[in-house]
Amino acid sequence: MNMVSTVDGKSALGQTAAGIGSKTDWAMMRQIRAAVDAIMFGAGTLRAELVDPRVDEPGVQARIARGLPAQPVAVAVSSSLDLEPTHRFLVNGSSRTVILTSSNAPADRRARLGRYATIMPCGERAVDLVAGLRRLRYEYGVRWLLSEGGPTLNQALLDVGLIDEVFWTIAPKLAGGRGRNLIDGQLPTERIRARLELRSLLEQDGELFARYRLLRHPDGTYLV
Repeated sequence: MNMVSTVDGKSALGQTAAGIGSKTDWAMMRQIRAAVDAIMFGAGTLRAELVDPRVDEPGVQARIARGLPAQPVAVAVSSSLDLEPTHRFLVNGSSRTVILTSSNAPADRRARLGRYATIMPCGERAVDLVAGLRRLRYEYGVRWLLSEGGPTLNQALLDVGLIDEVFWTIAPKLAGGRGRNLIDGQLPTERIRARLELRSLLEQDGELFARYRLLRHPDGTYLV
């Protein structure tokens, strides 16, 4: 997962992350995007942000040189398919855009969005992320998937053990007030869910760019 926050942990100002990170953070995000097979967003993020999942031309050339498709697969997670077909997220076309949804999603929404994306039911009432990522692996060859949130999607990924690394930009800013952080669920925090190992830490103009690896037991569960 890749997220940005203020020093006091706010990942959104109102409903959007705009205004938190710098141009350097944006450049780092583009580099991470260019290295992965797929980029995933939650429906809430798509409704709140102007998300364009494409990498820029230098990233395209770097991907082609490494034998990758020009653009990563764009993946959305939405149990209800409450998304607008005019959203910029759908620019890659149906062959390179996938929406993980539930089998109970309204048929009219499936038909409307099916013109722009591959609708992939995974789970009856809610999206089964384990099944969804497994299908992405075998049907699209996705080995490296980047989650850009939001916090609710990141919580769901953590709950089923699907986060391997965290890229975190800490902007030298304070927001104050109440607000969402990098990973956000409905239940209060009562315990540590995973222990992290710092892989790298960079700084520019007071902004920190951290990369962490989540530690696991031999059976694959998170080390706490």
